[in-house]
This record gives sequence, structure tokens and C-alpha cells, in this order.
Amino acid sequence: MKKGDRKKTADRKIRIYENAEAKLARLEAEVAAREKSPVPTDKPVAETLETGRTNIFLLGAVFIFTLLIAKLPFSDFIFGPLNQFATMIHEMSHAIACVATGGHVTSMTIVPDGQGHGGLTSCIGGIRFIHYQAGYLGTAIAGCLLIFFGQFKHRSRETLIAVGAIMLLSTVLFMGPGILSPMFFQALASLIWGVALSLATIYAGLKLKDSMANLVLLFLAINTAMDSLRSITMVMTASIFARHIFSDATNMEQLFGMPAILWSLLWLALSLAMLALTIWLCYFRKR
Repeated sequence: MKKGDRKKTADRKIRIYENAEAKLARLEAEVAAREKSPVPTDKPVAETLETGRTNIFLLGAVFIFTLLIAKLPFSDFIFGPLNQFATMIHEMSHAIACVATGGHVTSMTIVPDGQGHGGLTSCIGGIRFIHYQAGYLGTAIAGCLLIFFGQFKHRSRETLIAVGAIMLLSTVLFMGPGILSPMFFQALASLIWGVALSLATIYAGLKLKDSMANLVLLFLAINTAMDSLRSITMVMTASIFARHIFSDATNMEQLFGMPAILWSLLWLALSLAMLALTIWLCYFRKR
């Protein structure tokens, strides 16, 4: 190799070495800068927190809107299905509590029986102290859960699908056997309502955009929570003025001695406490 060629080769090696050193220095500088700078906020988490902060205003707006239109002539077209949804949750709570405590559900209905009951759940076995109280308290708990999940706008569609699926399963398991009972027509009407409500909830989760699905979820949350309180006050009134109508409260009175009015007051206090705690944890607690 000629002297000139050797010099060119040596110069080329020096440049390669210098370039490698420069790249290594830049890489070290980038690593050091990243270690000193704060970790960037995860975008989905940030969006979730922002939704949680703003949804309290939407929740309040839904509540006020519900109060304003509740007494209008056309309100039944809106609140009919919503009230039926709350009745479904009430009776499902009885049924699930019965099965969870070792009992067996013989029938479940969610349509009026003409004797002052919006729905009935018949159960054999189980712990009656639990499943008798599960209707009103279970509805309040369901309302709290829907309010909680209503914080997460980007999860509203999945929440609606899950709620609809649970309702559909409960319809088949708990209403189906009633078809073979003497309450055939009431059971059939309940089964139709149950399937319709379940499929409508699932459809809403599949087809609606996140913002609209979130609004539907909040409407269900507010109506379910309000229905729990409204139903308990109706039971309190019946405990005083219409004691011939049996209810969860009168059943508890017969079994455990404490007056029905006191059971109603206890459920009302627990429901209000759960709702207040849920709203505080979701929207007012420092994050």
C-alpha cells in the first residue's frame, strides 16, 4: 500500500471514531435530559381526570333536567323505560342476594300486579335478613356504581354493554321460570320488558358515540338513584297509611320485630349516605 493510501485510510478511521464519539455524547445528553425532566402525563389518564372534573356539571344538569320535566304530560314516554329499568335493578338485587345466600328464585316480575307492587321476586331459602333488604339498598348501590362509572367518558359504552348483559342474563335465569307458574301473563310481560331493556342498553353501548353513551349512562345513574329514594319514601308512607299492602319493610317487621317505618328510615339514611359518599369520592375528593 502506498504512503498516500495509508494516510487516507488512517484519516477515514479517525473520522469514523470521531463520529461515533459525537453520537455517543448526544445519546448521553438525551438520557441525562430525560432523567432530569418530569415524566410526561399519560394521555388517557389525563383525559379520565378531566372527564371526572367536568362530569359533575353534566351530572348536575341531568339531575335538574330530570326534576324539571318529571311532571310534564309527555314525561311518561321518557321516564317509563327509565323507571322500568330501576324496577329491574330492584328485583334483580333481591334475586341475586337470594342466590348468593344459598336460596333459589322461583319467579321474578317487573310489571305491576294491581296490588301496589311494581314487581315481585319469589325466593325459597337464602338468608331473608339479607335478600329482603337487598331491593332498596341494591338499587341505591347500583345508582352509586353507575355514577362512579359515569366519570369515565371513554368507558361509557363498555359499561352500558356490561349492564345490558347482566340484565339479559338475569331476565333469562330469574324471569324464565315464572312462565310455568300461575303468574303466566305477568311473567310473560316481565320477560318481554326485561329482554327489551337489556337489548336496548346493549345496543346503546354498541352504537352510540362516547359522549352520547356517557349521557345515557348518567341518566340511568340519576334515575336509578332517585328511584331508590322515591320508592323508600313510598314504602314509608304505606307503612303508616296502607299497612294492608305488604312490602319489604312489612316483611322485615314480621320477621324481626322492628316497625316497618324504622326499616324504611334506616334504608333511606343508608341510601343517602352511600350517594353522598359516592359523589364526594368521585368529584370532590382531592386527587
